[in-house]
Amino acid sequence: MSLTREPSTPPATPARVATPNRQILFRHPWYDDSNNVLLKLFAPDLAGAATRGLYAQYALEACGIIAGSRWDGWLSESKDPAIATTAAATVEPASILQRSSYYFHLPPLQSDTDIGRANAPYPVVPTFREWRFPHDQLPNPWKRIIPTDPDPAVPDQSFATSNLTLALQTRDVSCRITGCREGTQVAHICPQKEADWWYDNAMSRYNMGSANTPDDLSNAILLRADLHVAFDKPKFVFVPKPSSYPKYPQLVIHLLEVSAELEYLYHNRALQSMCSSIEMLFARFAWTIFPLLDSFLTCRERRRLLLVNEMVEGFVDGDGFVSWERCAQFSRKRSRSPKK
Repeated sequence: MSLTREPSTPPATPARVATPNRQILFRHPWYDDSNNVLLKLFAPDLAGAATRGLYAQYALEACGIIAGSRWDGWLSESKDPAIATTAAATVEPASILQRSSYYFHLPPLQSDTDIGRANAPYPVVPTFREWRFPHDQLPNPWKRIIPTDPDPAVPDQSFATSNLTLALQTRDVSCRITGCREGTQVAHICPQKEADWWYDNAMSRYNMGSANTPDDLSNAILLRADLHVAFDKPKFVFVPKPSSYPKYPQLVIHLLEVSAELEYLYHNRALQSMCSSIEMLFARFAWTIFPLLDSFLTCRERRRLLLVNEMVEGFVDGDGFVSWERCAQFSRKRSRSPKK
């Protein structure tokens, strides 16, 4: 008598048109093209049957975050500001980007104009820990996200603070990506290792409970164990994208790097009902973007940076620039993996 079965085989998947993986460059128009790449973003959105691209609003928000939470910028294929401001040269935010590179433009800051620096490059925030959260000033799509669960099962907050795992299991019940109940774990949205940033930016205002702690239901989500690992890599992030309701975007999974399996199963998939804080999800989005600045900070060019914690005497020169040696220090200080 034999009780063995044949080895498992991979599940069948529909045939797909082969589309090459793409990365799109986003450049700072003030610096020379040899060293002005701000971000290189993976482009997993399909712009056609065999063409990959990237949702332009997602790129605008990513660039706006590193520019100090500025949402008045625009994308253009032209480096020249005089041309880039014309309607014909400005990229529509709702479009899918298909070119290999774009310039991210911003109007001059009034503070720069007042001191005669209207032509100076816009400053860039070098790290997540130097970034200030834009309270009450999120980009418009984040303000209009469709509420997914108007009547969630929210447990008593004193209980939620003392036992976050049980409270989250009561609220979310299942993985917020797959809907599976087995093998789930608590995933912090703003990583635990960024607790200092969380306190510095007074993020407790978004807590569901009264305790001043990042271990709150607003900052947690239930995920299947393997997806929790992928979330912390990070291999994907949650962002709003256009939905079947024209005026209201919906939170979806957006892939950050190449993964045939994750792309096929989850990219641009809507989440299960979500009760976590939108502000925490936006902070998580920002946290995933800042490591992509490393090449901009380490290419031996002085940069104009927007700093909060590192503003000591002599750190910035008379023109508002930081030396390339000090720029590189921000890359070396960075730690990518969230603390478990």
